[in-house]
Amino acid sequence: MLVTNGGIDTLYAFLISELGQIHDGACLESDIGVAAICGERHAIANMVLEESYKAKIKSIVVATPVPEVQAQGSTPCGNCRHLIWERGRPGTTVLILQYIRQKNRWVFPRLEKYTIKKLYPNAYVPVEWELD
Repeated sequence: MLVTNGGIDTLYAFLISELGQIHDGACLESDIGVAAICGERHAIANMVLEESYKAKIKSIVVATPVPEVQAQGSTPCGNCRHLIWERGRPGTTVLILQYIRQKNRWVFPRLEKYTIKKLYPNAYVPVEWELD
């Protein structure tokens, strides 16, 4: 299913938990900025809903619509980086995927791979958290 907002494709997120379950999410745009929901946060919320607050992200894919190949993909915003850190581990993989929707197909011209530690190197870590 393709979700569009006024003809503009949506950012999607797909994650795999450490239990091997796949959870998805889509960006929800709003006229009120604080009401918008990022695709990454939607996927994470689905993981928590379907598994538990103890669930951990093994890997997350952020699929961003682009009109043509970009030199660099759009990485998660600061809020999403923090939640990926909080609900993952320092080695959690973050894949940034660009996609172009054409008339009868989708094209995936660029894929970048990071760890959340690389994207969020100075994350807040409470003393009681154990780092792997």
